Amino acid sequence: MFRQTHAVVRHPDGQEYHWSARVNRKGRHRLEHKHDSQKPRYQRTFLQRVSRIFTAIEYWNISWWVAIIFTIGSIVWCINGVYAFVPFVNSGMAENQDAVSWTSWLGATIFEIGGILAFVEAWTVDDDAYFGWHLFHHKQDEEEGSPPADDLNRSDSSQQEKAKKSPEKRRKSRDLGLWAAAVQMVAATIFWMAGWTSLPVIFNSIKEKSGLLAGVYWTPQIAGIGFMISGLLFMLEVQKKWYKPELANPGWHVGFWNVIGGLGFFLCAAFGYSERSWRKYQSSLSTFWGSWAFLISSIAQWYEAVNPVQPKGV
Repeated sequence: MFRQTHAVVRHPDGQEYHWSARVNRKGRHRLEHKHDSQKPRYQRTFLQRVSRIFTAIEYWNISWWVAIIFTIGSIVWCINGVYAFVPFVNSGMAENQDAVSWTSWLGATIFEIGGILAFVEAWTVDDDAYFGWHLFHHKQDEEEGSPPADDLNRSDSSQQEKAKKSPEKRRKSRDLGLWAAAVQMVAATIFWMAGWTSLPVIFNSIKEKSGLLAGVYWTPQIAGIGFMISGLLFMLEVQKKWYKPELANPGWHVGFWNVIGGLGFFLCAAFGYSERSWRKYQSSLSTFWGSWAFLISSIAQWYEAVNPVQPKGV
């Protein structure tokens, strides 16, 4: 049904190159040329890779923007969770419905932007997965004696023509990552509706009308289940076997924590239909921990965007 998400490309010289759909979509098949005294990014220590979250400003990288936007949105939702839940456990903090309403709208709006960008990222993915790695071999060729420029130009033109004719370009509908991004975008769009109805001017006019409140405020938040589905699809995209988690892969954690966050938002709506105090408590609590789960997912995505994978076989 779906296109394969992993492959091993064997070079005539015996070397193997491991390809994955998510790594390709995130543009992580990259190789930097640095001085001998500097290590490429994929050879750095874990702490050095983590530090790149704060030092690498890759404004040209759509994956970086997706991660940044979802991180900002998640922080807004965490603030929303504090305003919604803390008054239940700390009498010193008064309930502030306006703060809850505005952060709900802002968080939902930012998530909508992130969802659209993530879909664009998946739709415009370049199938020329090994471009960066091929540069490494071209560099070696230059040192060992490269072919004439005309030959290289003819070769590049030939490869470009083949890429244009490649049937892969016409099979986007079978791309698991694209489906995951599409589900996520639809979920974010439906959830955005709840964000608009949470604005003070709207919420204050419907909060006393239980039927209307349930229909236009709580029901769109059921879209949290869409984040769960997209997260599962992202996890499956990364896993080499559907039943075997890839715990060492940041992309897997992006999907996993997206599932947890989606569950929290779904339960927020499920408990929100009732006026019972314990259900209101659970609704606010679900928003609180669900928001933190989304933040973990977003930071994992940020880490992933700025740290290329090590090309095996190079």
